[in-house]
Amino acid sequence: MTDAENRLEANININKFPTNQTRFYHLDKTQDWLASILKELNEKVSDKSDDSKLSETTIECELSITKKQKSHMGNYLVVKGHFKANFLTECVRTLEEMRDSVETEIKACFVPKYLETEESFQDQTEVFEDDQMLELYFYDKGDVQLAEMIHEQVYLNVNQYPVLDPDAELAWGNDGGSNKH
Repeated sequence: MTDAENRLEANININKFPTNQTRFYHLDKTQDWLASILKELNEKVSDKSDDSKLSETTIECELSITKKQKSHMGNYLVVKGHFKANFLTECVRTLEEMRDSVETEIKACFVPKYLETEESFQDQTEVFEDDQMLELYFYDKGDVQLAEMIHEQVYLNVNQYPVLDPDAELAWGNDGGSNKH
């Protein structure tokens, strides 16, 4: 295994990757586009500065990226890895600040956009490659939107209703739905 690189652009050019070689990346909040995702995850907490929230939270993304080529698909990228973030948010029940986390596996395949109209890819969201199902994404003019894909995967897995204490009284009161006068 080669040493992992710690820089990767949000949009990558598929033509800069050698065919049939895998590159490994270990990324964190020093990567601007990952820091941007972390800031977005932290945005529900309003009484702290962005810098303060960033210093209290973490984000990591380990990726392996392999460029492959097949006659019926042209050049394509297989992106696999793991994403994990610990962030600040607000309890939906009490509106208090709390910590939460999101963790997800990244399994994606980027194929040329012209394949979008091919019968085998129409209306597909996944593709079978490398002996497993991978989320299907399209790239145009060699431009692979890596950060956009990771952002989507994160928000498909983040807890939309974090609760600090399920037994706590509701912040907005609870009259049991009664309208007594």
